[in-house]
Amino acid sequence: MSFVRENPFLGPSEQLLNTRQQFRASAGVQGQIDGTFRYKAGLALANLQNFHLFGNQASDSTRFELLYDTDTRVLEYFGEVSFEFEDWYKVSGSAKYFHYTLTDFVAAFGRPDVEVRIQNEFKPADKWLIQANVLYLGGITGFNAQAPLLNFDAPVIGIAPEVLPAVIDVQLHADYRISPRVSAFVTGNNLLNRSNARFLNYPARGIQGIAGVTIQF
Repeated sequence: MSFVRENPFLGPSEQLLNTRQQFRASAGVQGQIDGTFRYKAGLALANLQNFHLFGNQASDSTRFELLYDTDTRVLEYFGEVSFEFEDWYKVSGSAKYFHYTLTDFVAAFGRPDVEVRIQNEFKPADKWLIQANVLYLGGITGFNAQAPLLNFDAPVIGIAPEVLPAVIDVQLHADYRISPRVSAFVTGNNLLNRSNARFLNYPARGIQGIAGVTIQF
């Protein structure tokens, strides 16, 4: 099932398909320096059938359904670095760039072109664990089924694409171990109070926080 010219607006009740990986090949380098600094970089190429994307419904643009591209090639460039200082601090970062070659669509709707993650972990004292993380997603294109077709006679569907603003999510988590079985925690998300929209017409809330107690039995 795919959104081809003969039936461009299949309903959300249609059967769901599994994405099948026909092949995947990767190459790169990795290593470490003094056992504290590690790195990895390379690229990967995959061929997928029924590659699922995300689109807004024509009847309600705040709801979503899966779209399927019949034959897709995904070229991924990636890089990772990490550093560990003694036992109390760790930092790692990763970056990925995706290039999609699609059969039935003009863009890889709902999927980012760029993904960057930065993770920090502190242990200032024996009972404390503090994590500070940043997530960046860029180049996400929204599928607006309520927009007019750009070119209905084209080999691929011309739904009007809409590139979304970059998602930047700063997160903070602190955990205090009261006993071997009991710990208290507090978590904050979207600390920059951005209107992050991971999907079209579905912005995230502002600053979010949660606190609680974890008990292990």
